[in-house]
Amino acid sequence: MNANFDEEKQLEYIRKLARMNVDGIILLPTTMSKSYEDTIKSIDVPVVLLGQEGEYTYSVEYNDFNAARDLTNFVLASGHRKIAYMGVGEEDIAVGYYRKLGVMRTLEKYNLDSKDVFITNFGLENSYRLINENIDRIRENTCLICATDNLAYGAIKALEEHGLSVGDNFSVAAFGDYASSSLLKSPLTTIKFDLKEAAKNTVDMLLKVIKEEETEMKILIGYELKTRKSVVDLNNYNRK
Repeated sequence: MNANFDEEKQLEYIRKLARMNVDGIILLPTTMSKSYEDTIKSIDVPVVLLGQEGEYTYSVEYNDFNAARDLTNFVLASGHRKIAYMGVGEEDIAVGYYRKLGVMRTLEKYNLDSKDVFITNFGLENSYRLINENIDRIRENTCLICATDNLAYGAIKALEEHGLSVGDNFSVAAFGDYASSSLLKSPLTTIKFDLKEAAKNTVDMLLKVIKEEETEMKILIGYELKTRKSVVDLNNYNRK
């Protein structure tokens, strides 16, 4: 069932599936609010979350914090010290909170901070607008890390309209490795999560819960850093 990011509709679908006496439910919430927790506790059907963290709920999660740490370390190793960040609201624990936290903690480790943090929603049109509205602040940085590839797409369009050439005199990195990310004019440096592993682990976990077999409450999914041309190596750039 597709609730199209509507929390109330998704909660109603959970209750409806429970009334249908299904054996189990795999839930892909965009946020994990108290309403979700309360609804899951109120039904007598096993639920496994994919992509979000639940307090007392079985979950298969992407390792967003460590992925953000590794992505930021790569940007730093490429010589960048002035790094802006664009993310989404922290009500999305995985994408909004842990990815931002991973970036900020890594910068703090090297006594750096990001004065330019922009929060929007997942739409590329919103990241495009946000960059246009804050282009002077963006110009004070050498790299923009985006919480999703989709945000990066909108940002790149706006940056290039203002004369900043990604992969040449400005850098962008993100998370997701969407199908189009390797096909951009400057292919996008991004984190690729293992979606097949996530799907397999989610199904396996749910089947074990249904059969009342022993299983972990939480499984973290692996990832791969895809280094491409969208991040300029300033170590070499500055020697030119």
